[in-house]
Amino acid sequence: MEVANGIVVMALRNGHIIRLNLANPADLEDIEVTRPSAASSNPRQEETSPLSIKHVFLDPTGNHLLICTWGGEENYYMHSSWKKGQKPRPLPKLRGIVVESVAWGPMGDSSGTGAAAGSSSASSSSSSGGGSGASNSASGGSGGPASQLLIGTSKGKIYEVSLDGLAEKKLMELGTKDHL
Repeated sequence: MEVANGIVVMALRNGHIIRLNLANPADLEDIEVTRPSAASSNPRQEETSPLSIKHVFLDPTGNHLLICTWGGEENYYMHSSWKKGQKPRPLPKLRGIVVESVAWGPMGDSSGTGAAAGSSSASSSSSSGGGSGASNSASGGSGGPASQLLIGTSKGKIYEVSLDGLAEKKLMELGTKDHL
């Protein structure tokens, strides 16, 4: 479970995400997270088998949501501006990466100009294990369509990821020869 900027996000064992805006609690959103069908030529057609969600990470604005499955099988992204009922999008560049922690960078403004407007925050939570999650959130910007974050993995690696509201634009491993 994650809470940020009046938004509550909970991952359930059945592969669903519940998103609740505390300003409008009657508008509860139930989002099913399913894996895209590899056998299908139509990427919009999905299997009905839900995934087992390990972590959810919500940025300080409550707009960007990273959903991680057990074993790093798949990782997904959602933005609060998407239409109700729209499924989280898989992040193919993060496939196989077991995400353990996320540090959100400065958020762009809502006009999409990308102006930095806030400080970063670190967040780590567990959802399917039945334990309560922990989150350290600082106030960020208005959470426009672009977001940069650092991802810490179970293998001790750190990746820099850029999201554009649709999917990841860039994945770069930090601490390699090129970055020392």
